[in-house]
Parts: sequence; structure tokens; C-alpha cells
Amino acid sequence: MISGFVPYVEQLERLAGASGSLGDTTDLSLHLDGEAGRRLRDVATIADLRKLGAFFTGESLARRLLALVPRDRQRYVDAACGCGDLLLAASTRLKVDPSLEVTLAHWNRQLLGRDLVPAFVRAARARLVLAALSRGAVSVSGLAQPADLLTNIAVGDGLALRMLPGDAVLLNPPYGRVPAPESCEWTSGKTTEAALFLDSILEACGPGAHVAAVLPEVLRAGSRYARFRSLVEGRLAVKTVQPAGVFDALTDVDVFLLTGDVRKSETAQAVPWVPRRSEACLSDVCEVSVGALVAYRDPALGVWHAYLDAHSRGGLREVVPEQRRRFRGTVVKPPFVVIGRTNRPNEGAGPRVQATIVRGRRSVAVENHLLVLRPHDATLRGCQALVSIVESDQASAFLDERLRCRHLTVGAVREIPR
Repeated sequence: MISGFVPYVEQLERLAGASGSLGDTTDLSLHLDGEAGRRLRDVATIADLRKLGAFFTGESLARRLLALVPRDRQRYVDAACGCGDLLLAASTRLKVDPSLEVTLAHWNRQLLGRDLVPAFVRAARARLVLAALSRGAVSVSGLAQPADLLTNIAVGDGLALRMLPGDAVLLNPPYGRVPAPESCEWTSGKTTEAALFLDSILEACGPGAHVAAVLPEVLRAGSRYARFRSLVEGRLAVKTVQPAGVFDALTDVDVFLLTGDVRKSETAQAVPWVPRRSEACLSDVCEVSVGALVAYRDPALGVWHAYLDAHSRGGLREVVPEQRRRFRGTVVKPPFVVIGRTNRPNEGAGPRVQATIVRGRRSVAVENHLLVLRPHDATLRGCQALVSIVESDQASAFLDERLRCRHLTVGAVREIPR
């Protein structure tokens, strides 16, 4: 599956073994940052990467996560280490002896990593050697493969590890969707592998271990994962929940950083996952729901109604739906407001939400890619007030902090401050 990546791994190992002849002009920084991820993407398909969960953290995000970890940790553990980005960040906190061999012996006691892909483990070991060399360590024994000294970076199932109270557990788990096991307490059916992985890690951690993870944004703010968040809070005294934006330039997934201490007691306080709800919010003045019509699934049966989907709504400020369709489900009587469910943070480039007022005399079947906002007073003036609220700078700022997923949720829109 990733055989094309092996030549790059061999290149790393040659560099790691050339510790006496690298010279001052050799630039190792490329290999210590995102080059491993870039090389892998050159030779593997997106499908392969998703199957492997092989989206590497990169130096910038790894250091950002490490900055949130207390410095009193005795050991740094990565149960899904990939090519070692998080362990490389942790190594910047470890001492370097003039002897490469002494340095690696110390690091081997303080760094623990597992991955199921042998090529990734080889790359992680070689890159850690290069990190030590870049900080001035020199081989005194002339070992052909000094990376072999890092025996605690090994092929294996990281979920089989047992983390100790003094450990810092660094984690960038796989993000793919997989079936939840029957024993799962908080969901059923397909779910994100990251949630299942973190669940298992917390189960394996002793009280007092510190966990720091890069996780997909949906776990922080998605309504489906409310029970998951409650489960995490039962085991982890959450210290940090920090939106981190898009994972990297090539991976269109927003992520956040989660840190906390595995609980020693039930009384430890936790920070909120999302901003606390304002006293005055959108749900005070309107009802929010998802359009009821699923075009590909719902048969064209029942009464004829006006019909509105995302395409016919376009970018119009007001619309009187002209399409008609038979539908037996819930319809909406105008006037009301619609906004698109597919929605991403635009980083201040205008309002995050663009609203359309729906007018007319006929009840409307609304497609499920739209959210419906119905003012309590059922008036056009009420609709205009809703547009002003959801398109405000205040609403955009709130949503960018509350929800950086690809889709808006009913819960997040209800909480928009007014």
C-alpha cells in the first residue's frame, strides 16, 4: 500500500547513520518538519491514507500542542506515532549529551511510541536521531544504525499500552469513520475513529496522566457527540479546548486541541468545550429546524407544494419559491428565513451566514440542506430582524468559536447571541 514511501525512509536512515559526516551545510530541518507527510502523499492515494489514518501532525501543530503540556512529565507517549511528529516535538524538551549514543539512551527511557506500520516506525526513529544530531550530538561509536537504540519506538498496537501517572500522552489519532463496537456506551453505527481511539486511551491511562490530543472539530461541537463529551469529562479534568483551524494546507478538516489530566476524583473542574450560551440568543425569537425534504429519498407523493432547495435559493435576499413538488412531510408557511447548512468559517471575509427571506402564500417543502428559521411573531418584520442577527459580525464571531465543522447544527444556530 505504501511501498513507494520506503525509499524515503531509507534516505532518512542513511542520513541518521552518517552522523560523522553530515557537515555544517546539511540542512536537516526539512526532514524534521513536514517532509515525511509530503513524501507519503506523493506515493499514496487519499483512500490509502484514510485507511491507515496517516495524516501527520507537522512541526507547527505539534509544537502548539506541546506548549499546552506541563513540563513536569516523566515520559512522553504517542500511541499512534506515525512518523514521529509529536515525539519530535517532545524531544525538544529533553537534554542532549555530546554523545549521540548517550542522548538516545536517555531519550529511549523518556519517549514511547507505537504504530502498526513498520515504515512509519523506522521513519520516526531515524528522524529522532536527526533531531539529536541537529542539536549537536555526535556518534562516538560509529554505529551504522543509531536509530536501533530507540527500542521503545516500536511496531505495535498503541491501545495495548498502559500509561502511568507521570506520563504525557500525545495523540493525533486516525480520523476515519468506522463502525462502533457493540460495547460502545455513547453511540452506535458508524462514528469517527478518533473518538473511539481517545475513549480507549483514557481507559488505559492511570489517574494523573496528562492527555493532549489533536482531534477533529466535530468532536468538540457536533451535536451527535454530546454523549461522547460527557464520557470524556467523566474521565478527564479538561484543561484546554482550543480550536486550531484547518489541520494543514492539504487536509480540509478543522481540528481542535484538547488537554487535561486523567481524573483522580470526580470533583475536578473542567473547562467548557464550547462557549457558554448567552442569556439572550436566537432561540428566544424564533424556532430553528432542518428542512424536512430529503430529495433523493422522499417519494413524489402527496399534496403539491411550493418547493425550495439550495440551488433555487441561490444567493437571493428574498425568494418566492416557483418550483412545485408533491410531498407528504412537514411544510413551512411563509414568511420564514433559510440559511445553508453547509457552512465553514470564512475567517472574517464577510458574514459567515447568508440568509434568505422566503415569502409567498403557499406552504413550502424545504430541502434538508437548508435550515429554517421561523420567527415567533410570524411576520415579515420578524424575518428581517432574524437576518440582521444571523448576518452580524457578532454572530460570525460566535459561530467561528462555537462550530468550525463543515455543517451548521440546529443547536449552534439556536445559541447565536442577539
